[in-house]
Amino acid sequence: MSVDSSEHILQSLLEAYAGLDPRLDFCLEAGLKQHQEQLDFLIEVKETVDAHVQNLDELLCSGYLTPFFQSQCQDDRKNFAADSGNHSSAAPRELAKALYAPFKPHVARYGRYEAARLKSEISEAAPTSSSKDILDEMRGISVGVPKVASIFERASKRCCKLTEGAIYAHEQLNTQLKR
Repeated sequence: MSVDSSEHILQSLLEAYAGLDPRLDFCLEAGLKQHQEQLDFLIEVKETVDAHVQNLDELLCSGYLTPFFQSQCQDDRKNFAADSGNHSSAAPRELAKALYAPFKPHVARYGRYEAARLKSEISEAAPTSSSKDILDEMRGISVGVPKVASIFERASKRCCKLTEGAIYAHEQLNTQLKR
C-alpha cells in the first residue's frame, strides 16, 4: 500500500476515533468502574490497543506505524520532535494520541493502583501464625521470601506492560518491603 493511501486511511481512522460517542476515555473510565482488579483491566485494554496498532501496521503494510508507536514513549521522554522513519506526516502521532491519551491519567495513578495490589498480595503471602520455635520461624521465612520475590517480579512486569517502563514502582516496592 502506498504512503498516500496509508495516509488517507490514517486520516479516516483519526476522524473515526475523534467522532466516537461515547469517547474512548469515557469507555475506559466506565470499564474501570465495573472491574475490581482495575490494574489488570487497564493492562488488558492497553494490550488490546497495542494489538490494534500492530494490526493496523500490518494492514497498511507501511512499516512506519509500529516502530513509531514503540518509540513514542521513549521519544516523548527525550522530547523527540520528529516522526519516525522517513514518514513526514503528523498522522501517526495524532493516531497515537487518540489511542493512548485515555491511559494518561491512569499511568499517572499507577503508583496507587500498584500499592493497593502489593498490599493485598503481600498480606496474603505473609505467614498466618507465629511460633516460638526459631526453626519454625526460619522455615516460614524461607517459604515467604520466594513468594514476596515473585510478587515483586509480577509487579515489575505489570509496570512495564502498562507504562512501557516510563514509571517504575520502586517507591511502592520499598514501602511494602519496609512493612
